[in-house]
Parts: sequence; structure tokens; C-alpha cells
Amino acid sequence: MKTIGNLSLALILSFSLLSCNQQEKKEAKENVKEKTEEAKASIAEEKEDMTNKLKELQYEIDTKLDEINIEMEKAGDEVSDELKDAKARLTEDRSKLQMTLDKISDSGEDGWRNIKAESKKAFNEVEMSFKKTRDDIKDFFKSDS
Repeated sequence: MKTIGNLSLALILSFSLLSCNQQEKKEAKENVKEKTEEAKASIAEEKEDMTNKLKELQYEIDTKLDEINIEMEKAGDEVSDELKDAKARLTEDRSKLQMTLDKISDSGEDGWRNIKAESKKAFNEVEMSFKKTRDDIKDFFKSDS
């Protein structure tokens, strides 16, 4: 009888431990799921922020390209080499931004981790180039943005 009692007690303890382990496993799974969702949201937010920054810079470049095109039309055959060079640099910068935007939109979570630094670098390089070009040609325009 004592053996049956001990066996019963052992079974009860085993089920209790299993039950605790299952509860802990369930909580761990829920915790992992929650952390995964947080990471996905963070990645989506980072991608959106970078995309917005790139698009804003792209808009500024487009605006300056429009101004250059107007000045070039006014100048006709007398277009300065400086304006031609500025247009070429800005067109190249705009292409670089578009390629970066395409990479971001095509990337998944793992892809974003790989191109995040590349995107920041492209943004910084194009931003510096744009500012330099804008400063180089500011004398051609009455108001500079």
C-alpha cells in the first residue's frame, strides 16, 4: 500500500512538474512571439523612416533639376558647362537614391538588416553631393531652396 501511495505521489508530482513545464513553455512561446512582432514593427518603422528621408531628398533634387532645366531653356545655346555638370551630377544622385529606394522596397526583414547601413551611407553621400552642387550653382538662381 505504501508503494502505491508513493507511486501515486510520484505521478502527481510528475504531472505537476509537466504542467508547470508546459505552462513555462507556453509563456516562453508567447514571449518569443511578442518579441518577434516587436522586431518586425521596429524593422518596418526603420524602413519607413529611411524611405521617407530618401524620398524627401529625391524631391529636393527633382525641384533643383526642374530649376536647372528652366535656366537651360532660357540660356538656349549659351548654356554654361557649370549648369550641364550640375544637371549630370544631380541626375546621377537621383538615380542612386532610386536604386536605394528599390533595394529597400524589395528587401524583407533579413534583407533590411543587410542594406540598412548601405542605405544610410547612400543617403549621406547624396545629401552632401546635392548640397555641394546646389551651392556651386546658386548664382544662377534668384532664390535658392
